[in-house]
Amino acid sequence: MKRNLDENRLFWTNDANDQVGQILYSPMPDHATLICEEVLVNPQFRGHGIGGKIMADFVEFAKEREQKIYPLCPFALKYFQNHPELAGMNMHEQITAEKVKNLTNRKWVDNYGSKWTKKTGR
Repeated sequence: MKRNLDENRLFWTNDANDQVGQILYSPMPDHATLICEEVLVNPQFRGHGIGGKIMADFVEFAKEREQKIYPLCPFALKYFQNHPELAGMNMHEQITAEKVKNLTNRKWVDNYGSKWTKKTGR
């Protein structure tokens, strides 16, 4: 899979250039942290471990930028719980939900045709 960067969004494509998944995130510069808001896998590619693969690459993306991750998305939080070796990257216990709430209100449109309003942390 190939990693692609868009503003506050990473998405991954396969060899046929199909988008297989994406992670929506917001930066927290004062904490050198990326808020992982949503992990999404294209419905056509679900059930093949894509979510775990893109989370692993998101961790690498954060490391490359000397950032840590606040896993707001339940899937991301579960990923960190299942990978205790990444505890040093997980900022879930160090940053308050109130701090995160003020940084994540936005509207999103996914590339699979659906629209939703993202109102996290409330």
